[in-house]
Amino acid sequence: MSRAGVCFSLVKLPPFVGRLGPARLTAVGFLVLIFLGTVLLMMPFSTAGPQWTPFLPALFTATSAVSLTGLVVEDTGTYWTPVGQAIILALIQLGGLGIIPLAAALIGGGLGFPVWAELLRLLRKRAHVHRISITARMTLVSTVFLLVAGMVFTAQAEWNGVLREMGVGQKLLNAFFMGASPRTAGFNAIDYADAHPITLMGTDILMFIGGGSAGTAGGVKVTTACVLLAAMASEFLGRERTSIGHRTLPYSLTRQALALAFAGVAVVTAGVAALRVFDTEFTGDQVSFEVMSAFATVGLSTGITANLSAPSQIILCLIMYLGRVGPTTLVAALAARAITRRFEYPEERPFIG
Repeated sequence: MSRAGVCFSLVKLPPFVGRLGPARLTAVGFLVLIFLGTVLLMMPFSTAGPQWTPFLPALFTATSAVSLTGLVVEDTGTYWTPVGQAIILALIQLGGLGIIPLAAALIGGGLGFPVWAELLRLLRKRAHVHRISITARMTLVSTVFLLVAGMVFTAQAEWNGVLREMGVGQKLLNAFFMGASPRTAGFNAIDYADAHPITLMGTDILMFIGGGSAGTAGGVKVTTACVLLAAMASEFLGRERTSIGHRTLPYSLTRQALALAFAGVAVVTAGVAALRVFDTEFTGDQVSFEVMSAFATVGLSTGITANLSAPSQIILCLIMYLGRVGPTTLVAALAARAITRRFEYPEERPFIG
């Protein structure tokens, strides 16, 4: 064995780490990172003023940084010292932003790195398109479709709205940017506080869908949406199995996609309802936009984040954490252990619809 191998073998993790499992370890790891970031941001050396930072602003900032969301309750450039800004930057890096250099651009990061790896492999081998995996095909096709659909939708909704004072070229460019950013980085070229409610609703949908699996984007992922649409199409066409691109999908995959989408809808719905209870002065469009942005770890806002009540900010922290960890990972982390049944219940078909 090499010297490096011997040294590596001497490094032993604590026993409880092995018992946690990957899902629990991921969930607990993010919690520990958020806690450490909160404590450091509360210290006097992190703030420009003489006072300590209260717990809630520090918690919100740490959660937003670790989850790569970008929502803020204090201005990052003026409230935090260079030390505090360095802590926030470290939290962003540890939270996952360090892998962004692997993406070619904003949209590239939303594709997901498995797709990029496969595309690079195909370019090197000059392989044919039909050899691309179903994951890569679904991600690429759905990304192009959502980019075009988002651009057309935004241009139609805001042509005479927030884009009215721009030239035709600028309108199309900003409409394209507004259609691409909600699924990936969360940069904004316009003030969403002035956007039409229909634009906010369309942006909510784009944020919920998100980008490609195993990428930096949030949401339930485009592959999940593709699987659900394919399952619906198969059901309407009377087919017993779900298929995409001449490939049959297993039943377990459809169940996983349905569970993930339903969990996302449940988290967002509960978050919107809770914020509407604690902050009645804001409209439903504003609250829905804020919650969806937190869940999808996008960071877009209509400008109400800093004005939310303490309970609402705590709820957003929880939603950002859930969005970063992922509903399925959290469910797996909370489950005590997998139970294998040695029997099956009798089958019976209830009425549907």
